[in-house]
Amino acid sequence: MEINRLVISRVDDVSCLSDFHCGIASMDDYIHNYLQASIDGLYCNAYIASVNNKIAAFFALNFASLDLDPQNIQNAVYTNDQTIDLPEEYIDMFSQKSSFPAVEISYLAVRDDFRGLGIGTTILDVVKEKALEQDFAGCQFVTVVPLDEPYYSATGFYEKSGFFHKQTYGTRIDKTMYAPLRIWAEKPL
Repeated sequence: MEINRLVISRVDDVSCLSDFHCGIASMDDYIHNYLQASIDGLYCNAYIASVNNKIAAFFALNFASLDLDPQNIQNAVYTNDQTIDLPEEYIDMFSQKSSFPAVEISYLAVRDDFRGLGIGTTILDVVKEKALEQDFAGCQFVTVVPLDEPYYSATGFYEKSGFFHKQTYGTRIDKTMYAPLRIWAEKPL
């Protein structure tokens, strides 16, 4: 199956997802019972990814803010020994901030019979590209809180896709992962 023919479409009515199942009970439950309310309540925008007119994946996005402590700033500026090609003044300003504009992947699910074809990775590429192209608001990062349940975890997928883990603050564990857009735009991780 050729995923280069993946068609991304925004959806406002999720009835098109009535037969969609990713095989993860909590995600399927959300899609079928709560997604429409999330769209109607302006929590997120939802999208489908289709291959040959068959829905292969679903994802939802919203604007977010990424709070980083100074130790995490270095991950945002330097990755795999590659530096962001930005003016020194910007990097100085960047390193003094603690909160950054981001787009958040609220949900991402690939239909169970379409897994392993690179569709999730292609969706990440589209999200990165669109976040960089949009001119409605500033955006420097993509964030996600990956689904992490005893029987399924998306954490490894995001790690392989170049996402970093945030630090743990005291006893509170923050499962947010993030990836800088600028590095993605310059050179894929």
